[in-house]
Amino acid sequence: MSTLMVQLVARVDNEPSSLRSRLSDYAQQVSARYSGIKLKASAKTAATFFCLRDLLIFFDQYAEKQYQLALDTIQKSRLVPLKMDEIEPMEKLFHGLAEEVVRVIPDVLLATMNILYSQYTKLKGENQPMNGEFIETKEGQLAFLRERAHALTTYAGKIPYRMPGDTNARLVQMEILMN
Repeated sequence: MSTLMVQLVARVDNEPSSLRSRLSDYAQQVSARYSGIKLKASAKTAATFFCLRDLLIFFDQYAEKQYQLALDTIQKSRLVPLKMDEIEPMEKLFHGLAEEVVRVIPDVLLATMNILYSQYTKLKGENQPMNGEFIETKEGQLAFLRERAHALTTYAGKIPYRMPGDTNARLVQMEILMN
């Protein structure tokens, strides 16, 4: 099931009867059925399944433009850092990730950076504070988003994984647009 999930996890598809939607529903049913029960699968297999399930949720929230929920989901997953002091611990965790999860990391980084850039441009154009962590001033909020973006690009450059050609370039470009 993880092999099928990894092929569809980053595909943004809101069709209710699509393969991705059905797989997402099935993953939710499986995790509900086995919550609180000792699994016979290896710990790594179970962790991979639950991580991919969380990524399905993240990409659904991203597609529906529920950006704050998506950031909360990705922060709970502990796959990518959103603060500079999280880079080193998450870099160490990267080495223990299953190959199925590692293959999705470039898409996760790009989606997370797109969320941060969207929040940045929205905040830059309005006078209301964003939801989530409270920061006093608009400039402080913008700096907070820039720090998160910098953490993502730094992490992308440090992890021992050969990213697809334009992933690093797109991450850096969005970070530059925020400065």
